[in-house]
Parts: sequence; C-alpha cells; structure tokens
Amino acid sequence: DSGVLLTIRYLTEPRNRRASEEIFWEDILTDFGKCNDIDLAYPTTRLYNNTAEGKPPAKIQDEEDFEDKELSD
Repeated sequence: DSGVLLTIRYLTEPRNRRASEEIFWEDILTDFGKCNDIDLAYPTTRLYNNTAEGKPPAKIQDEEDFEDKELSD
C-alpha cells in the first residue's frame, strides 16, 4: 500500500541463496542509509496512554468551597 517494491535478479549457487540474499539486501539498505536525500517511510500509529502520559487528575473540591463560590457569584 505504501512504499517502493524492488525486484532484483542475480545468479548464485542454490545452496547459497538464503545467505547471499540476506547479505545482498543488507548491503542495499546500508547504501540507502548513506544517501541523505533518501528516507524510508512506513505507516505508523501512536497510542496515547492517558494514565501514564497525561496530566494528573483534577482534584475534587470540598463541598464547602464549592458552596462558598456559588454564594459569592
């Protein structure tokens, strides 16, 4: 859905395919990392945990304080 699909063909011995494939892709990613004008992006989601990251809960006012404010208004 997002990104670039690279398809690469190369010759190697069948017994070496997995190892050579991993080395090959690692080399490609390393070379991409050397280019300042290339960034690899991917969809992200951030979860916000209000109890851990949010503000402290509001303090409940004493009933007397609440009544005093009502009377003064």
